[in-house]
Amino acid sequence: MERSGELHLNELPEGCIANVLSFTAPLDVARLSAVSPMFKSAAISDVVWERFLPSDLESVLSTSPDGSLLLASVSSKRELYFSLCDNPILVDNGRKSFSLEKKSGKKCYMLSAMDLVIRWSDSPHYWKWNSNPASRFPEVAELIKVSWLEIRGKFNTSMLSPSILYTANLVFKFSISAYGLVDQPVEVAMKLDGDKICEHSVSWNAERRPVDFFIYSCRRSIPARESDGHYPKKRGDGWLEIELGDFLCTEGEDGELEMRVFDGINYWKHGLIVEGIEIRPKEGFVHRFYHICDITNMYKGLDDQLKESDGHYPRERGDGWLEIELGDFFTKEREDGELEMKVFDSTSHWKAGFTVEGIEIRPKEELFVGEKDICSHHGISELHGVMLLNIGDGLLILDQERQPRWRHRSPRRPIIGSSAAESNWNYPKERGDGWSEIEMGVLTKEGEEEELETWVDCRRD
Repeated sequence: MERSGELHLNELPEGCIANVLSFTAPLDVARLSAVSPMFKSAAISDVVWERFLPSDLESVLSTSPDGSLLLASVSSKRELYFSLCDNPILVDNGRKSFSLEKKSGKKCYMLSAMDLVIRWSDSPHYWKWNSNPASRFPEVAELIKVSWLEIRGKFNTSMLSPSILYTANLVFKFSISAYGLVDQPVEVAMKLDGDKICEHSVSWNAERRPVDFFIYSCRRSIPARESDGHYPKKRGDGWLEIELGDFLCTEGEDGELEMRVFDGINYWKHGLIVEGIEIRPKEGFVHRFYHICDITNMYKGLDDQLKESDGHYPRERGDGWLEIELGDFFTKEREDGELEMKVFDSTSHWKAGFTVEGIEIRPKEELFVGEKDICSHHGISELHGVMLLNIGDGLLILDQERQPRWRHRSPRRPIIGSSAAESNWNYPKERGDGWSEIEMGVLTKEGEEEELETWVDCRRD
């Protein structure tokens, strides 16, 4: 017998469920729509999707012929939302594009090459402007020949969603005859209201291999591997991108973001095709994190700290909490060690609204390798010298005494020094079975029986 006063979830009015769903996120709504037919019906309600759309959306789209047409043609807020996620709208007379991030509904903009300041782009001897079927814009800039390459852009941050960590990325391609765009350091920098918030070096070289600067280099294919932000990576639309930096868009502040890409290496370059600079929410950043700032209104230095971060941001756990990785360590059998951990924020401003549950120590995610697993085909005693396996953020080292050791190293970062010059272009890449592999070479078989010898020399002077 049901107790008096109880109300089953399915007995709630659809409007009530829709109102509750509107306080979640688009990704949550997609998941909750599978709970019951009532939830599925509520999940497509305009009440839900209107909350996910920017409040100034109509004013943004009204400046674009395509935007006005879209507003008049859609039959629901949900259709409008996903159309803006999948099909960017040209605004500002075609000089920018506007879209929404699908997971959060936050604003994304791309500044076209026409909206950037490209040194000598007005001279037909150095740059040419033409259409590209793969571009969302009417024209892109293609480099003919320069030795001094500089690209600048400006953007008003009040146009973005507030209290969100954004990232800026240069979007480009290489022509089939490109040369001079190799491993030289390319300076990128960003300023917000005149204050420098980011400055580092990147590389044009997507293959991450040493190239003789005097030999012209063509880009015919880009390997499918993850980028650490300092090398080009392939986008879903067929273009390449290099991350310029991150910044926090603060609510209520009207800031001017300045971006710069500079390659001053004194030799000729050719074949760079620039589509623009895209500004979008930082991938992996927990969008719910900004509520801490909204509720307390006291964490004024959050943006300054995020600017100086090396990429370690909070991520969402399955239990509703957030976590930040403090570091890794390796436990040794029969050793009694004391692990000390410290988190220190020395910035001199008040902080509030920060709730600590504790520090969790758990096995490293995706680290499935133990001594027995490593030596599944050969006993550990059969190993000679030192064996290095690229795992996670460092190197797992096994010596002849069977003692594992851990050496930290940033992933996929070329080694600086003489060894970098002597290195081939191959770096570890992940396999589908959880291991990593490095290509040792190629060979052809012409019918003759020959013995193939392979070796790995880990010596380092």
